[in-house]
Amino acid sequence: YLKEIKDAPMTMKLEVYKELKSTYRYEKAFFIDMAAYLYTAGFQNEALNIIFSAVDEYSFDQRTMKAIAYTLESLKELERSIGVYEAVLAHDPNDIHAYRDLGLAYYQAGQFQKAIDILYKGISRSYFNQENASLVMKSMMLQELSGIISIHRDQLDLTNIEVAMVKPIPVDLRITIDCNTRDLSNTVSIAEPGVSV
Repeated sequence: YLKEIKDAPMTMKLEVYKELKSTYRYEKAFFIDMAAYLYTAGFQNEALNIIFSAVDEYSFDQRTMKAIAYTLESLKELERSIGVYEAVLAHDPNDIHAYRDLGLAYYQAGQFQKAIDILYKGISRSYFNQENASLVMKSMMLQELSGIISIHRDQLDLTNIEVAMVKPIPVDLRITIDCNTRDLSNTVSIAEPGVSV
């Protein structure tokens, strides 16, 4: 369906979308893909209507909601992505990944205080029977929290944060890979010149 919409003349793209919708209306990814494409093709309002109709349709599905938020974030619709992440977190306050996603979206939007507050909340809460599984994510979030504080310390109120936990990151560049399915095992590899990891 992406090839069909890309091949359509600009004046026909919305009509082609409507035709494709009748075939792919039960495919969650269709709405997200169409919205992303149409947004970049200059149909921002229509694309946002499409993606928010998917929010209405699939609000019960956390993976789809996160994919929608990721898409909005990639389109630099940060305030809208924050709204979706907030809904994801409200639906499942035990989803540690939702704290990270929301905190990083706040950071990208320049809301540094909200970013550190939500990251710290995610780090400091207990996940009961999932505590061991959450340790890696907590460690990652702590590094991100420390990085934000290191860069923006003079703009932040740190009175509610245990500053003994905050340590600068000893690297210049840190790359993390994440997805809405949380299953990246055996699907990611990094190739360096002359070395495979």
